[in-house]
Amino acid sequence: PETGEILAMNGSVNYNNTSRKVRGQYNSTLALRQPGSSFKPVVYATAFEMGWYPAMIVPDHKTIYPAKDKQGYYTPQNYDLHYHTGFPMTVRNAVANSFNIPAVTTMEYVGVPNVLNMAGRLGLTAVASRKPSSLGPSLALGTAEVSLLDLTGAYATFANRGVRVQPVSILEITDGQGYPLYRYDPANPHGKRAIGADTAFLMSSVLSDKVSRYHEFGPNNPLELDRPAAAKTGTTQSFRDNWTLGYTPYLTVGVWAGNSDNSMMNNVIGITGAGPIWHDVMEYASTHYHYPPDDFVKPDNVNAGTVSALTGLLPHPGEPAVTDWFIDGTMPTM
Repeated sequence: PETGEILAMNGSVNYNNTSRKVRGQYNSTLALRQPGSSFKPVVYATAFEMGWYPAMIVPDHKTIYPAKDKQGYYTPQNYDLHYHTGFPMTVRNAVANSFNIPAVTTMEYVGVPNVLNMAGRLGLTAVASRKPSSLGPSLALGTAEVSLLDLTGAYATFANRGVRVQPVSILEITDGQGYPLYRYDPANPHGKRAIGADTAFLMSSVLSDKVSRYHEFGPNNPLELDRPAAAKTGTTQSFRDNWTLGYTPYLTVGVWAGNSDNSMMNNVIGITGAGPIWHDVMEYASTHYHYPPDDFVKPDNVNAGTVSALTGLLPHPGEPAVTDWFIDGTMPTM
């Protein structure tokens, strides 16, 4: 994340397989595909910039939005087709368990133009170039296409405390006699501040919360490593694409699984398809490069605060309370 160096890239399962389903000689990391729920951190990062916090309550109930299609309305559904009203739905729980309805509610609050702006700052140029009028609430669920390389770079920005570094694939160029014509300097990666370190930390805190994701994924799932790690899955309709992206402070890995001809997979979702691949690559690379098992660094302007677990506001006497992280100035006052 800090230098932008691409340590490894695998664009197909078999270079010599030229079938339509595999297209082995095409680099799939550059293909534009719907990211599904792996796009949600872009939406929630926008909300964090606008004053939201992980302990804020976001309803998860039936919601109907007007739409321009023949049906005339849009009703988002969670993956499990249930509304989770039996407990207060915080932003932290909504992100960790990848619930769709809170994500769409968040999108409606922050607005499509602001999410496109965030996408552009994170390097998701294919999304940022879209006209806001061509998109709606479902953008929160990853309907706008991205490439795996670009989305991995966006997650690397979270890992790098909000500084985006362009992916670097060429470290050195030499002439015919071996004299260097160009050499990349990793000590000067020329990164650009995309989001605040505070927003990046909140995102990392939520995405690395093992316990919060137990509702949907259970313990000992592929997103858990032997060290603090942030991760998010994504699955598109009809199981055509599934994703897992995540990072530690020293390494970012993105995985897409699917068929090059866009045909359906057999009930493969992010946690079962791309997830185990992501887990194994993260574990191997972290060991191979001797990365320390460090946690994400908290900025000075992010501090712990306690709010009501029922409302996300200041707790009344006797109310259950929860302690979470707040950017200075966002702690509720009532």
